[in-house]
Amino acid sequence: MPSWDIFDQQGADYRDGVLPPTIGTRLAIEQASTLGWERYVGIEGG
Repeated sequence: MPSWDIFDQQGADYRDGVLPPTIGTRLAIEQASTLGWERYVGIEGG
């Protein structure tokens, strides 16, 4: 995701199309930091 700010400004239909709410478990990989990804991977993700 190039920009969290731009992604968050998109409509709910777009965001749900990219990150479908029916997928409960997500994985984010970021070098040396987890900062910010928790809002996208959710409580079940890592």
